[in-house]
Amino acid sequence: MRKLVIFLLLYLPTLAKTQQLTESYVDSLSYAYYNQYAYVELKQLGKESLQKGIDFFYLRTRLGIVTFKEGNYEASCHHFELAENMFPGEVIVLEYLYWSYVYTGQNDKANALFEKYQSLVQTILPGIANKQQSEIEIGTLQTQNQKNYLNKVLRKTGDIEAGGGFFSSMHYLRVYHEQRFKHNWRIFAGAGLYQVQNFSNLWIENQFPPPDSFSTKQSDPNIQFNFGVSKMLAKGIRASISGGFYHERYTSNIQSNQQRLQSNNYLGLATAISKRFKSYEPVILVSVFDVAAMDRIQVEAGITLFPFRKNVFFSYSSIGYANNKNALTNGLIILQKCGYHFNKNNLVQASFLYGELDNYMGNLGFVTLNTFDPVNWIGSVQAEFKKGKFTWLPGYQMQTRSSYYSQTQIIANNEYISTKNDYTYFSHLFYITLRYTP
Repeated sequence: MRKLVIFLLLYLPTLAKTQQLTESYVDSLSYAYYNQYAYVELKQLGKESLQKGIDFFYLRTRLGIVTFKEGNYEASCHHFELAENMFPGEVIVLEYLYWSYVYTGQNDKANALFEKYQSLVQTILPGIANKQQSEIEIGTLQTQNQKNYLNKVLRKTGDIEAGGGFFSSMHYLRVYHEQRFKHNWRIFAGAGLYQVQNFSNLWIENQFPPPDSFSTKQSDPNIQFNFGVSKMLAKGIRASISGGFYHERYTSNIQSNQQRLQSNNYLGLATAISKRFKSYEPVILVSVFDVAAMDRIQVEAGITLFPFRKNVFFSYSSIGYANNKNALTNGLIILQKCGYHFNKNNLVQASFLYGELDNYMGNLGFVTLNTFDPVNWIGSVQAEFKKGKFTWLPGYQMQTRSSYYSQTQIIANNEYISTKNDYTYFSHLFYITLRYTP
């Protein structure tokens, strides 16, 4: 038998160049290649066979196993999907296809496969179905703003008072849970508590002690609740609708800027539709941050790419339009994100976001925290290091924000006039998050 296998490996590839390929011939040769771990030759044979229309269950299964062992999970998904259509319920195909879905982040498809063959799959994947997932996060974010802008002089000659506000640091706690049901339904909910620190840079004439500016630091709680539901429809299309309740509070000691002495409540809604293909996933998202006032409406179209047909590297690009009644400008929002998996547990990703916005309504209603100054642009880099049930997420971010400061001038006979001046300020942000997944 061994001599026959050696003969097949040494001589049949040469004969294949002159002999017309047939299904039985490809079956015999691909089997020999597979048993002898000749994966390069097997993939080349598969390519030539498929180009000639020779496509059958065992060829797809062998190609799927080879690409899976090489870590090319996008390609193994394709091969095993076709093999499963040709021979439904084959155990080895189901197991490889399930893990191919998991390793490429296609949890909806993995759970749909589990549901379709539940009685069978439970014997080979006991307790493995991802029916629920929970996360708890705690973290802190620090900026250089208070240090840099503590003594920034905002007054001009003739001012009797001038002052502005700056976003400073933040501590936060988040919880998240999702539950999956039959027929590919998924519900998810989350909550966040953010202790936001802001400070006011204020100068008043004849104020003692006499420096040109001083800082009053405030610490206010901001609360966020999110909820939503999604379903995978026919042909792998996923539709979602979600909402969020946001309570923001900002306290300022700048007497000429009373409009910031307030708490605001918002109810937001977002809907999205997407479809995962072999190496890309397009998505369309429409959201309204303030439903009551129909304010901060955002439309976004994006696409996630897996250029190497592996989940090792990915990129997400999107372009959208935001209509914000209270923003200084309305217009485009552009987001570019790239990520690289060192292995299944370690990841680094970088992103750049441009646009005048108070909130970014991405991720199915899970938005970035709203702070009192809208963002112009954000550049960031973040890493993930997972060990067991814990994940560390250190990161760095730089951004500019749009803001303004008020000036009060004396005209005559103790008459005063207040003016508002727009400006932007730059921030470095350093943060670290600890995530626990029970």
